[in-house]
Amino acid sequence: MNSSVTTFSFAGDLDIIWVAGIAIGLSILSWWLYRLETKREASPPLDKLLPILRALAVALIVMILAGPTLSKISREGELGKVFVFLDGSESMSIRDKHMSPGRKLLLAEKHGWLPKDQNLLDPTLHDAADLLADARTEIDQRLQETEPDLNDLRLDFIRKVDRAAGMLAQKRYELPPSSEKPSVLKHELWLDLQGSAIRDLTGNDKFKSEEPDFIGYLKSAESPMNAGDNYGRKISALIIPPEDGEYVFWIYADDECVLRLNPAGQRTEGAREILKSPDYTQAVWQENRRSKPIPLQANQRYYFEILHKEGSGDDFCAVGWTLPSGRMERPIPGRRFVSPAGGRQESFDDLRSRIEADLIQSAKALQAPRDEEMKTDFAGSLKSLSETARIHEIRLRRTFDYYAERQARSDSVGIRDAILAFDQSARWQRAVRLLNKRDSGILKQLEKTHLLEVRSLSDFDSRRLWDNSDQSSPPNDFGDCPETRRTDLASSVHAVTKNRTGNNQKDGQNPPSAAVILSDGFHNSGASPLEAAKLLASRDIPIHTIGLGSELSPPDLAVLMVEHPAKILKDDRLRGSIIIKDELRPGTPFKVSIEDENGSVVWEEKLIGNKQSRRKVDFDFSIESMVEERMSELGLDRSVVVNALPFRMKARAHPVEGEAREDNNERSLRFDAITKRNRLLIIDGRPRWETRYLRNLFQRDERWEVSLAVAGPGASTDSLPRGAGTDAFPEDRRTLFAFDLLVLGEISLELFKPEELEWIRDFVASRGGGLILIDGPRQKFRNYAKDQEHPISSLLPVKWVEGSPERLAPHSMTLTERGLATQALFLHPKAERNAELWSYLPLPGWVSPSQALPGTEVFLEAKLDAKGEDKVPLLVTRQAGAGKVLYAGFDGTWRWRLEVADEYHLRYWNQVASWIMEQPFAVRDDFVSIDPGSSSYRPGESAEMRIRVRNREGKPLQDQDALVEALVWRGDKVIATVPMKLEPQSGGLFLGETPALLSGRHEVTVRVDGVFQPEELLSRAEFLVEEPDSPELQNLTCNEEMLRKMSEFSGGTYLREEQIDRLNALLRPVSSGRLVKNEIALWQSYWWFVPIILLLGLELFLRKRAGML
Repeated sequence: MNSSVTTFSFAGDLDIIWVAGIAIGLSILSWWLYRLETKREASPPLDKLLPILRALAVALIVMILAGPTLSKISREGELGKVFVFLDGSESMSIRDKHMSPGRKLLLAEKHGWLPKDQNLLDPTLHDAADLLADARTEIDQRLQETEPDLNDLRLDFIRKVDRAAGMLAQKRYELPPSSEKPSVLKHELWLDLQGSAIRDLTGNDKFKSEEPDFIGYLKSAESPMNAGDNYGRKISALIIPPEDGEYVFWIYADDECVLRLNPAGQRTEGAREILKSPDYTQAVWQENRRSKPIPLQANQRYYFEILHKEGSGDDFCAVGWTLPSGRMERPIPGRRFVSPAGGRQESFDDLRSRIEADLIQSAKALQAPRDEEMKTDFAGSLKSLSETARIHEIRLRRTFDYYAERQARSDSVGIRDAILAFDQSARWQRAVRLLNKRDSGILKQLEKTHLLEVRSLSDFDSRRLWDNSDQSSPPNDFGDCPETRRTDLASSVHAVTKNRTGNNQKDGQNPPSAAVILSDGFHNSGASPLEAAKLLASRDIPIHTIGLGSELSPPDLAVLMVEHPAKILKDDRLRGSIIIKDELRPGTPFKVSIEDENGSVVWEEKLIGNKQSRRKVDFDFSIESMVEERMSELGLDRSVVVNALPFRMKARAHPVEGEAREDNNERSLRFDAITKRNRLLIIDGRPRWETRYLRNLFQRDERWEVSLAVAGPGASTDSLPRGAGTDAFPEDRRTLFAFDLLVLGEISLELFKPEELEWIRDFVASRGGGLILIDGPRQKFRNYAKDQEHPISSLLPVKWVEGSPERLAPHSMTLTERGLATQALFLHPKAERNAELWSYLPLPGWVSPSQALPGTEVFLEAKLDAKGEDKVPLLVTRQAGAGKVLYAGFDGTWRWRLEVADEYHLRYWNQVASWIMEQPFAVRDDFVSIDPGSSSYRPGESAEMRIRVRNREGKPLQDQDALVEALVWRGDKVIATVPMKLEPQSGGLFLGETPALLSGRHEVTVRVDGVFQPEELLSRAEFLVEEPDSPELQNLTCNEEMLRKMSEFSGGTYLREEQIDRLNALLRPVSSGRLVKNEIALWQSYWWFVPIILLLGLELFLRKRAGML
C-alpha cells in the first residue's frame, strides 16, 4: 500500500515561538513607523495599505530564521506495528552500582559516556561470546521444529563459531585465575592396596588422610583400561545436569565399584551411595546396573564421586546416565563436570584452541544424515555441540569481565568518568536513552520502517508516551519514572496489543505486530506474564524483552514478608516469622527488630550475615501489657466492649554500612488483638461420637471456650445440668447471649423449661447468634416440627413428610451448585479437587428423610440410589432474624478422620462454625455494635460497614424508616456521612459503604436521629487507610529468567540492555514497508522569496502612484 502525507514545519535553529514573537514585534514596529509617513503623504486607502504590505514583507523575512520546511512523507508497502512497553515501576529507579565492570563499560559506550574513538574498551570477547550464544540458541530453537534441515544447521553453526574464532585469532588476553578446571574429572590412585572390595580402599590410612600416589584428570566418567593390579581409585567432580527432571545412572566395573552422589548440592559430606557394581561385570551397559530415578535441577552443581577397587586381572570402570528427555550419555562426557584446578594455568591460546577443536572441528567431522536413525544421532550431536558452546561462551564472558575489571582499576580518566556516569543513572533513565538517543536510539532506527507506539507500564495501567502516527520524531525524554508500587507485565501488554491490532484489521487480517518490553522483570501483580506470552504467540505477536539491571546481587538487607496470625487473643503471645533477604558479606553483624507505632522496640534479635536470599527469623513476644496500655489510653466508658483492638507495627532489619539500599529494610506488621474468645455451647441428649469429637476439636483451639451439657439416656444425669459451670445450660437469658454459637443435638424437649426454649429462639433471632442443629437417628427434631407454635420449630429449615421412614441409607454424598461455591465447605483450595473429595468422604451410617423448606438453601445432598434420582438434603441453612441456622441431617463427620486424622474434620468444623456464627463486631455498647469491615484499607477503597442497633429495651431496631448514619472521622473532622440501610429479617443489622477513602487513621461513630441522643452512643471503631508495602525494592537484580521465558513462550528473543541494537534486525521481518521523507526548505527556495519580492514590488508601485517617490 502506497500513501503520502504532506506537512508544514519549521526546521531552523531558533524555536518557532521566539521567531514568531520577533516577527510580530518587528512587523508592528515597521507598520507604525511607515504609518507615520503615510498619514502625511498618502490618501486613503493607501495610507493604511502600504504599511500592511511592508509589515507582511518584514514578517516573511524574519520567519526565514525559523527554517520553514515542506515535508512529504510517503509510505511504501505495509508497515508492521511495534508496541514498546517501558516499565515504570519503583524498581526502575534503582541505580545498578554493583553491576559488573564489563557490562558497565559496554553500556557506558552505548550511552556515549565512553567515547568509542578513544579505544578505551575492547569488546571483542563480549562480541565473540554473543556469537557463540547465537549459534547455540539457533540449534536449540530449530531442533524444536518438525523437520529441521540438520546439515544446514550444522553449517550455520560452523560459520558463526568460525567467525567468533576469527575475531579472537590475533588477540591476547589474560585469563582469570581459577580454582576450577572445566570439562574434566579429578582422577586419584592409591597403589599397592591388596583386595578387591571398596572397604579395602576406604579403610586405608593414606586414603583417609587424602594422600594419593597419583593425581590426574579424565575427559569423561570412564577410567583407562587395565592400569594395573592392587590399587584403589577415586574419580570426583561437580556434575552439572543440563535439564530439569529425573536422571537414571548406569555403571559397569571390574572389580567392585560404587557411585556416590549428593542430590542436595556440592558438599562432599552429603554424598550417598546411589549405585553399586559389586563384582566383575563386562564393559557393557546392563539393565541390572542402573539406579532409581533421581531428581536434579538444570545448571545446578552436585558432588559426584566414583570409588573403584581393583584386585587383579582386567580393570576398568565407567558411569553413564539417561537424561529426563530420554537421551543417553554413556559414559557421561567431561563437559558435564568441573573439577578442582591443578597443574599449569591455561592460557588464552589454549582456550581459543579448545573452542576450535570442541566446536568447529567437531561440527565439521559430523556426516550429513542419510536415514532417520542417523538423523536422531545427528540431532543429539548438535545438541551436544550447543551445550559445549554454552560452556565456552561462559568462559569468554568471564574472561571479558576479568579484562574489564582490570580496565576499571586503571588510571584512565575516561573510564573513571564513564563508570561514574553509569553509577548515577537509574534503569528508567538508561531505558529512555536507549530508546530516544538522538543519533542511535532504537526508536530513531525504527521510525521509518515501523508504526511505533510507546507506552509506560504503571500499576495496572498503560499510559501512552509517544507514537509516530502523525510522523513526529521521538521526544528527547519521557519525563520522570512514575515509580509505581506494583509491576504487571501481563495485563496491559495483552489488552493494548489486542485492542490495537483488532482496530487495525484489514480484510479480516491483523497487521504484522510485535511487542518490546524494557523491564527488570519483577512481575508482582496481575495475571501470569507467561500465560499472556502464550496468548500473544497464538496471535503471532512475539515479545522481545530487554532486561535492565544487574544479574549480580549487591550487598543488601531487605524484609521480604512477615508471617503472623491476623488475629490473636489479648493474653496470648504473638508468634511468627520475619522473612529477610540477607545478601550481606558472611560474618557481617546486623539486627532485626519489631517496633510499635511510637517506635518503641518490642522485640529484637542480633544476627550474623550468611548470604541467604531467603532467611527465616522467628519472633515471639507477649502482647498482654500492650493491650492493657492501649485500652487505658482509649479511656472508654465501662459500657463499651472492645472485641478487636487493631495494632500496627514495623518489622525492621537495621541498615548496615555498605548495603545497596536502606528503603527496603522494613515492612508493616498488622494484627487485631481479640479481647474475648469465641464461646461455644453444645447440648446433646446422649454422649455420642459426633459431639465428643466436636468438643475435643474446639477445646484444643485456644480461640474457643467450649461448654458441653449432656442429659438423657446414656448420660450421667437424666435432667439438663444448669448453672454457672462450664458444662451446664446457662441460668439466665443474658448468660446464654454471651455465647457466639450454639450446637443443639437430639435432646428431648421435656428437658427444657418453656422460657429456655424462648431464650434459644431469641439467641438466634434477636442476639444474632449462630445455631447448628445436628440430627440423630432418634429423630428428635422431627418431634419439634410437629408443634408449629413451638419456639424451636420456627428455626427449623426443614420439614418431614408424614409417614416417611425414620432414617435412610445413603448411596453417596454430593455438593449442590450452591455448596460448590461456598468457601466454608472447601476441604481443598481447588474447586475441582474439593468436589471430588466430598464424593470420597466416608458415608454416614444413616441420613434424615427431611425436605428443605421454601426460602432455605441446600448445600449438601445424599443420593439414595446409583442414578441419583432420589435424594435428601443434608446441609440446609436459613436466616432467622438476626442469626443463621444450619441443619445437618446426619451425624457422621467424625468418620472423616479415618486414615487422615483431623485434616478434613478440623477444617470442616472450623469453617462451618465461622460461617454460621455472627462475626464479632469490633466494638459495642448497650445500643450499637460497629464493625468497619476491616482494620485496614488501601487508598481508594471503600469500607463496607455493619452496624447493629438495639432500642432501649435491648431489642433489635426493626424500623425501616429509622435514620441510622455512620459518621467517618479523620482527625477531628467528619469526612463522610454514610446512610445505613436496614437488612430485612436481620435483627436490626444496618449495612453501608463509605466513599473512596484517603490515607490516614479513621474512626466510625453512629448517629440514630429521633431514637438516641449523640452522647448516648459511646462506641467508636477505628481503621487505617494506607498504601500496602511495596514489593518493588525487595530484589535489586534483573529477573532475567522471567523475561527470557516470556520471550521464549511468545516466539521472541531476550536481550540484555547492552544488546538492544540487535532489536532492529529482530523486528525487520515484522514490516515490509518504509516511510520515505522528502523535505523542501522553503526559506531557501523561490516559493518563499517570490512572495517577499511581490509584496515589496507592489508596495513600490503603489508608493509611486501615490507620489511618494
